[in-house]
Amino acid sequence: MGFRTALVILAILAMSVLAVAVLILRPQLLVYMFIVFAPCVAIFLMEGGSRRFAWIGSAALTVSAAGPIIFGALLDTTRFVMGDTWVWVVPVGAGMLGTAIAVVLPVVGEMMTAREQKGQFEALEERQQALIAEWGEEQLREPLNPPG
Repeated sequence: MGFRTALVILAILAMSVLAVAVLILRPQLLVYMFIVFAPCVAIFLMEGGSRRFAWIGSAALTVSAAGPIIFGALLDTTRFVMGDTWVWVVPVGAGMLGTAIAVVLPVVGEMMTAREQKGQFEALEERQQALIAEWGEEQLREPLNPPG
């Protein structure tokens, strides 16, 4: 069993335990849980391939933001979670931030790597021109072509 499979099993188990606790203690919180975690499920279903990272970022930040709210509502029966605006905004915003981190950071890293490779390729071309000037054209077998 791989890490990804273990992570999915652990997430399903944790959410199941939380859902059962909510169902037993405060059933109205199930609506809140389904609505708050719906974007995580949608991102999981939209991501293709074997390398799924955005749903992990979204689910992790949503759980870290919604978990204390749910546990607090389970312990304090006088608290009305469904009517509080921040109870909705913070977990959904955290999930969106997690998705943005998982989607944007690899793109930024790829751009930085491409810029560095372009600079290295330009340095190689300059060195090739210097070697051609020093040794002559007959030593050149084929010109350098940039990758991609």
